[in-house]
Amino acid sequence: MLFAVSIALLLNYYVVESMQGWLPFSTMMVMLTSTGSALYQGLQRFFIISGVVIVGSLIFPPFHLLYTRMYYVAIGAVVGILANIIILPDRVDYECRNAFVPILKSYAYYFPAIVDLLLKSNLIDAEREKIHTEKNLRKLPQWVYEVGFDSTLQMGYRYFFMKVGQMGEILFAMHHLARHSFSDQLLNVIREPLLQCIPRLEQFIFSLITVLELKKLREGIVDFEAELATMEEKFRVMGSPLWEGLEGEKDAVYLAEFIYDLRDLRSAMLRLTEALR
Repeated sequence: MLFAVSIALLLNYYVVESMQGWLPFSTMMVMLTSTGSALYQGLQRFFIISGVVIVGSLIFPPFHLLYTRMYYVAIGAVVGILANIIILPDRVDYECRNAFVPILKSYAYYFPAIVDLLLKSNLIDAEREKIHTEKNLRKLPQWVYEVGFDSTLQMGYRYFFMKVGQMGEILFAMHHLARHSFSDQLLNVIREPLLQCIPRLEQFIFSLITVLELKKLREGIVDFEAELATMEEKFRVMGSPLWEGLEGEKDAVYLAEFIYDLRDLRSAMLRLTEALR
């Protein structure tokens, strides 16, 4: 912006030889844009400034200066928009990677804390990781949904944004379910495959992070489909004696929902890998 305004000032005083500040003012204003939509927002601000100039010229004469003022505003807008696009343009891919990587890392630490809450009633670690995840989610690049964002990037980035947010919602739902007190007999049915899901999920997420950081994967990605299938099968065949009574039915429903959310989490993670291709 400093470079563009310097150019505008030189044009203002040595080329158009104006003592008014419309040219540098227009340059500065059209450059105040968010990431990914420099051209659209620059043109939008140019039209707003033009409207202000026209209205101002009608209210405060002489009106014949309107053409001159619009000429200065137009030159300033061209300088500002070209500077935004050409000089140090927005690196949308870099900005998104910087936003998504910390969120995915927080998911990798949040899931084990949720499992620990479910199996050992460790509420402190789960709440700490929840707060940390929420803080990172506030840094999601909301500008990918703004009007004017590069149309060639919209679909891919918005889809990735949506799936990352969906993973967070699923983890929050699992956290809520994990607060419920289950019987040890019921938890023992899924304990072993659930614990095996932790390293699988962490490996999966850090593999995604490796790709986002433009590094080469040294090994293939293996998700926790086998462990999830084992968990579902054990839950299905564990028998009705564990479900007897109102409280037992409630435990079974909550645990079934937890397993269902875990499958949703896997599905969202697989969609992320497809978005990165």
